[in-house]
Amino acid sequence: MSELYTNHAIINWVLEHCQILHLGINDGDAAYVVPVHFGYQEDTKGHYMIYIHGSNNGKKGHLLTEHPQISFETDDGPHDLTYTPPAQSAFSRPSTAA
Repeated sequence: MSELYTNHAIINWVLEHCQILHLGINDGDAAYVVPVHFGYQEDTKGHYMIYIHGSNNGKKGHLLTEHPQISFETDDGPHDLTYTPPAQSAFSRPSTAA
């Protein structure tokens, strides 16, 4: 179950402590998700402006122009990884290469 956070103190804490934003943009029949560095600003009415690092000239800029509705998630950067045994995703397609 996902939760909706509306407490600005929590939102600000998350945005302050996260280093990477994964930006999700519509790319026709698929999603285009790209990690970006970001900044943010909250206005006096409690609205947020998210600033992302990048250019308007690449794929990301083109897709944002074509499809301005986005989604995003944030994370707090790299962590030491633990070993996970290899497994096939329930969403992956088996390779047909011989």
